[in-house]
Amino acid sequence: MRARQAMAAWSGTARRAWQQGLRLHREGVPLVATVHDELIAEVPEHEADATYAAMQKVMRASPAWAVDLPMDAAGFIASRYRKA
Repeated sequence: MRARQAMAAWSGTARRAWQQGLRLHREGVPLVATVHDELIAEVPEHEADATYAAMQKVMRASPAWAVDLPMDAAGFIASRYRKA
């Protein structure tokens, strides 16, 4: 893969995360940061599982232009930011 193609693929992933972040924001998920293709939310501990599930649902949704494209997302719950 050429460098330009690799950057385009990475940019597309980061762009999708940003778009999904806007969707999560509209749904009330309190996002506090993005790092490349990561979305970071800060919630009280008792809301962590529900917020994580909501984020997984949104991030795993296929785009409208490719409804059969399988999407996946990985993440974790932590008390402070760390690189996965």
